[in-house]
Parts: sequence; structure tokens; C-alpha cells
Amino acid sequence: MASSNLSQGQVITYAQDEVINVFEQLMTFTDASQVYTPDAGSMQRSSEQYWKPVQQAVETIDGWDIEGQETGLLELSIGGSLDEPNNVYKKLRADDLRDETSLRRQMRAAAMGLGATMEQRGLAKAATHGALCIPSSQAYGPGNLQKPVWDAIAEAESRMFSAEMDITRGSCAFLNSNTYRAGGKFLVESSANFGNSVPEDAYMKGEIQKQIAGIGDVYRHNKTPRIAGQSASVTVAGGTVSILPEANELLANGSKGNVDNRFGVISVDSATGLNIGDKFEFDGVKAVTLGSAKKVLDYNQTFTIAAISGNDLTISPRPMAVQDPLMVGKLAPYANIDTQIQSGEALVFLNTTTTDTNIIMAKDSMVIASQPIPYSHEMFQGLDAEEFSVGPINGMIGFESSLGKLTGMYRMAIWYDWQVEKPEACGIIIPSQA
Repeated sequence: MASSNLSQGQVITYAQDEVINVFEQLMTFTDASQVYTPDAGSMQRSSEQYWKPVQQAVETIDGWDIEGQETGLLELSIGGSLDEPNNVYKKLRADDLRDETSLRRQMRAAAMGLGATMEQRGLAKAATHGALCIPSSQAYGPGNLQKPVWDAIAEAESRMFSAEMDITRGSCAFLNSNTYRAGGKFLVESSANFGNSVPEDAYMKGEIQKQIAGIGDVYRHNKTPRIAGQSASVTVAGGTVSILPEANELLANGSKGNVDNRFGVISVDSATGLNIGDKFEFDGVKAVTLGSAKKVLDYNQTFTIAAISGNDLTISPRPMAVQDPLMVGKLAPYANIDTQIQSGEALVFLNTTTTDTNIIMAKDSMVIASQPIPYSHEMFQGLDAEEFSVGPINGMIGFESSLGKLTGMYRMAIWYDWQVEKPEACGIIIPSQA
């Protein structure tokens, strides 16, 4: 049995190595997402809240003489908030440390736990707050009465393409194990695999293939969440819905505050039994292209329930209609539906049967925000701790000990927040729906 003669600094270095190695292997979903580093000082004074500007939209004007037709800038933003750090905090007795490799295995297990939780939370946010939903009444598979997985992926990609969503940073899909078994063989062996090979480390990283039905990277993932079936009968209440893009709103203190333009609130006759993440559409409320020249598309816009308060639903994307008479000038390019939602219209739920989800998204539709854990102040000079960064993630590892108890404790922590920036370009594909 090996005896450990490592200094505490060497132990911390080894622990950092384990974290970095594990995270680099586990961060399949995280690596496919956009990274944002909020300003630390402003977050301290705002309950860890941050605001991130999003892609702007503009209208175009024809003509030689366009003087007097200029419009102002409308810069929209989304909000987020760093929650409490995610930690592993362990106590080890002296006799647990006689073999140095035991501590390294413990560190590796801690890193795997933190990394897996981070991936799971990101996939869960994509499933609940992403609005794109491609349901199929058939099970996935190669049979005559089944739907090929390639077709499901292609349908999601075609919606992104038709709606003129910006996917210049790439796109990706994460399939659960059932979908992988149903269609993975075809995706790997079909003519889509032009190189007729699978990358050497593909299975370690969960990669199935590249460039499948227009989606740049297709992976399998064991953390994709399950969505519950929804069968409630719900209609809109409170009149015609008129929601506009807003950069800010008047607060109770008389000043202006930012508005999160991913969300809008609609009233319904009853929200009993509804769940955050339920996907729905309104019959005949069509999606439109997101560019300045609006074109009505041949499918209904899909929405997700982001929050529930009484009979008020916060839904995403923010429903902004081309035919709303107030949607003019610099507001008009942000419209995402053709007609306004009317009182009495039924919410047509798309997740009618409980099933495991598959995630599909543009790579910049998901955002992970992270800040270094602020322990470097001189008040904490006595701490035996070091910070680390792996890709977008910031964290720390630290140790302390007790002579009287002959015990030592270590803490490993990471600090982050997941957000869906572009709900129309992120969501789920699900089989076997009624």
C-alpha cells in the first residue's frame, strides 16, 4: 500500500487535475452552449442577477430619399441569476488517507458528481424552457409504422431553417438511449456518414455522427429529462393578447428596469394540473420568419410554459403578432407569430404522453453563465484553497483539518446558471404522442 508524502499544495494540484480531466470528458452539452461571464461587481449589488443583451433585429426601407423615416434603437435583453454554488463537502479521517490513491478516487468521484449535475441541469432547462417541439404520433424506429429518427431531426432543422433562425454557430441534438437504439445504427451507417467512419473517441464523448439532416453534431446523452403527458382542457381568458417587445418598463420606484423579452403572460380559464415545460400551440396561430421581411410559415408557433401564477401563465417565446396594430416601426422585426391570440382559444398540448425527451438546439440558444467564487479577499488568506476554470466553468477546491479529531475536510464547488436565450431555436423532439 502506498504511503502519501504529498504536501497539501500537491494534493490540491492533483485534485485540480482530476476535476479538469473529468469535466473535459463529461461536458458534452456544456461545450455546445454559449458562454457568458457577468460583471462581478454589478451582480453583488443586484442579488446575483445579470442582464445579457441579445441579437438585435432591424427593419429595411426602400427609396432614394428616406429622410425622416429613421427609427430608434431597440436593444432587448434576457435576465438570469447565479444561484448558490453546487458543492461536494467531505470529511475524511486520518486512517482514510493512508493510501493517497483513495483521495484521488474520491476527488474524481466528486468531479463526476458535479459535472453530471451541471449537464443534467442544462438539459433540463433546455427541455422546460425551450419552446421548439416536434411531436410524433409514431414510435421511432425503422419499421413501416414507425418514424425514422432522421425524419424527426430533419423536421426540427427545417423549422429552424424556414424561420431564418441564426445557426451560424452550429446546431446539435442530444438523443436519449431509446431513441439511439431506434435510429443510431442508421445514422452511423447511412449515406449521411460520408466518411464511412466513426471518430475514434466518439463513443467516449457520446457522439453519434456529424451533419445529420442539417444538424451539425448529434450525440447521445444519459441525462435527457422525461416530460409528463398533459391532457388538460385550457382556454385563453381576458381578451385579445397584445404583447410588444420592450427594452424596459416603469418600476414602482419611478425608474425604469429591464424587461426579459423571452416571456409574455397570458391568462387562462384554469391552470389546474399544468406543468412548467408543457408544450402547446394555438390552432391557426402561425409562426413567421424572424427576419425583417415577414413570411407566414406553414406550421403553428409552439410555446412552453415557463411559470404559473394562479391562472396566469408565463409563456415563451413572447407572443408578438405581425397583425397587432401596435407592432410597427422598430418593433415590427421582432414579431414571431402572424395573428394575435384571441380570448377563448384553446391551448393544444403537444406533450400528451409521458416520454423521455430528445434535445435539439442551435448552439447559441443555450447560455451558461459562471463567475469565479469570490474567496480571494484577504479575509480568507488562511484558506488552503485554489480556484480552477474548465471551459466556461469556474470553481474552487479547498481543505481544512482538525488536530483534535484527526480529520480533514475538503470542499469542491462550482458556480453557474443555465438560461435559454433563444426559445424558438431550442427544444425537444418526442415520439409516441396522441
